[in-house]
Amino acid sequence: MKSLIVLVAVVFCTVLAQLPRPCNSPSQWEGRFSRYDVSRNFTQYAEIAYDAVGRRVREREELAIGSTTDFYDVLRLFNERKEYRVNLRTRTCNVTAFTRPFIDVGLPANATFTDSFVIGLAGLPNEHVTAAIFEGSYEGGRYFGIVSTPDCIPLRFGYDSPTYGYEDTRYYDIKAGISDPGAFIPPSICSGR
Repeated sequence: MKSLIVLVAVVFCTVLAQLPRPCNSPSQWEGRFSRYDVSRNFTQYAEIAYDAVGRRVREREELAIGSTTDFYDVLRLFNERKEYRVNLRTRTCNVTAFTRPFIDVGLPANATFTDSFVIGLAGLPNEHVTAAIFEGSYEGGRYFGIVSTPDCIPLRFGYDSPTYGYEDTRYYDIKAGISDPGAFIPPSICSGR
């Protein structure tokens, strides 16, 4: 009986050790995303430059709310709590205080693995991506994150907060690093604000 308990414990520990753990996504990257909020009839497509170290995000976006579409260049500097928003159609700049928390697109250390799946043709080299789903709570809300494995490239991120509502973001064309050294400099049209 004692050896059966030891065997069950060893098998349990072996299985537990094989569960994916939260990984570290690149801290600086560029790419594209689409974001949806069905409750507000809101769709957004954008290019993104993301810097988790400096807590900065630059988005050049097409924003559709209902039947109205606009184009913006948005820079969020979370450490300074400022957002620069340039309407590219009207060439107007609004600088506002930004109170929303910075939410790292990577996975927090306490994220819980829930599932994994394969996108593409499983078993064929270079024809598929394995993805892992994690979830947890952050800043008073619930989130889920889907990342590629083993590289930990963000694929999808959802966040639901009583304060800010639900957003679902899908990332693609991700490249590590920031190619534009001026990506996080406020737009010149906003100077003096």
